[in-house]
Amino acid sequence: MPQDASAARKALPPLYPRRPTAQQDRLREATQIAFLQAYSDLGTITAAAAQVGMSWRTHYDWMADPAYVEQWEQAQTNYVERLEREADRRAVDGFEKGVYFQGEKVGAETWYSDNLLMFLLKGRRPEMYKDRQEITGAGGGPVQVQAVRLDALARLSADELAVLLRLNPGVAPRALPDGGQADADGPADVVDGQVEPEPAAPSTAKPRGGRFAL
Repeated sequence: MPQDASAARKALPPLYPRRPTAQQDRLREATQIAFLQAYSDLGTITAAAAQVGMSWRTHYDWMADPAYVEQWEQAQTNYVERLEREADRRAVDGFEKGVYFQGEKVGAETWYSDNLLMFLLKGRRPEMYKDRQEITGAGGGPVQVQAVRLDALARLSADELAVLLRLNPGVAPRALPDGGQADADGPADVVDGQVEPEPAAPSTAKPRGGRFAL
């Protein structure tokens, strides 16, 4: 075989990817542990990768490994718990802020965060401290709609109108003498499931000199 052909054949990549060696596996595991620890402290992928000295893209390559995904989720939990500890410290123990006079620090005072304290209480006991806005009808029952704008009813299909009347008996139309129906305020007809608009009032314009004057 010619020497050039032999050299070219050696330069070709292997047909099947080679399995990482035991040393490469140990190096990858050590890098993963260092990266996840850095993320637990820093909370961002870019900063953790820079601290370890690797590319942030490597983290996404590792996400194909279910074992690594499980460790990654634990690292995220660790960072959230760190934030919670810091929020608890600022809300309960307080934090120092310098006191300055004429540009020079003359002392320090302890500050507390009422907002963080309320967030912690809402998270730990939402049934007691969570903001609530509940609207009910008479006696704590459901809200009954007593009046509906006619132009809104006119845009509903027959099926939508039927559902509205079934869910809100308070807007059930009353019968009209001609067999039609009207809502509680009486101006609109509902015939065969369709809302008919109220007829326009007769014009009060009077002809004068070929023109209409109001």
